[in-house]
Amino acid sequence: MGLRLALTVNNARDIIVWRRGLVRALGAAGFETGVVAPPGPAVDAVAELGCPVLTYPLDRRGLNPVGELRSLTGLYAIYRRWRPVIAHHFTIKPNLYGTLAARLAGVPVVVATVTGLGYIWTDDGPKARVLRAVLGPVYRQVLRLADAVIYLNEDDR
Repeated sequence: MGLRLALTVNNARDIIVWRRGLVRALGAAGFETGVVAPPGPAVDAVAELGCPVLTYPLDRRGLNPVGELRSLTGLYAIYRRWRPVIAHHFTIKPNLYGTLAARLAGVPVVVATVTGLGYIWTDDGPKARVLRAVLGPVYRQVLRLADAVIYLNEDDR
């Protein structure tokens, strides 16, 4: 068994579309790569890449505090049980909840990848403005807990 690395996403389909090469390269480099994703139709396709798929509850567009806490505690439980040496997160909710959960679970290395700003920062409607005012400072604080933050688009920094 190689070193364990968790790739945490908000949709398993993203692994198939955007990160398949990364999963293969990590395996070739000796990592045991686990994909952490909510249940969904792409989970079986991800498993066919030869890596374990560990599922957690997530409503990608949800704002219910109870549901959001379930996501955080689900990730924490996965990290405590599976014990990766690196947790790499993609998109806002995995970056927020995954980074916090990984730190609480004692994961040695935490990486966050900002894949894009999303509607919270690009829309000017009242809901987006409120979310931006609340989540902006939280996102900045949580990203400080990561060992590395990768921006796929430098303008997003």
